[in-house]
Amino acid sequence: METPVISLPEFTALYGKYSRQFMDIAFSYLQDRQEAEDIVSESFMAFWNGREDAPLANNLPAYILGIVKHKCLDALRSRESNERRCRNIYQQACRDAQVRVLQNDELTQKLFQDEIIAIFERELAKMPARTAAIFNASRVEGKTYKEIAESLGIPVRTVTREIQNALAQLRKSLHDYLPVVLLMLTLPR
Repeated sequence: METPVISLPEFTALYGKYSRQFMDIAFSYLQDRQEAEDIVSESFMAFWNGREDAPLANNLPAYILGIVKHKCLDALRSRESNERRCRNIYQQACRDAQVRVLQNDELTQKLFQDEIIAIFERELAKMPARTAAIFNASRVEGKTYKEIAESLGIPVRTVTREIQNALAQLRKSLHDYLPVVLLMLTLPR
């Protein structure tokens, strides 16, 4: 048996009877009257355009309401995605602005630099003498691990371990300043 196609007068009556209720339901999802009206209209149009393929049972309102709900959920997902994208753009713009301020503010750079140097010197003074000497020879004097090992008469592996210990201690003390340190290292001089 062939499925009967809904006529235009029946469709108009269906729209007149249920559109207001469907708008209220859509509004409860979206909290936006205009968007709810648009979705209900689109849902009825989607049904009308696909009416020949739609299962025309005795419960067309439930079928159309299902379309409304799906379109509401799609709109909410899209809204959430847009909000997330806007939030990410805003956060990136804030970070970029902060970097520009730091880059353009010589006084801030000088204050951070002085504070970082003070922490660096304090931490270096806390290190065992051999660790501090090895670190200075590597990072300040620019000697290779092999040169340091030969000058101190110790294995290269010991130099590597002492440098790692020094870096770990400095990293722990300077963790709040790492973004600034990285910024200062990348600034043109």
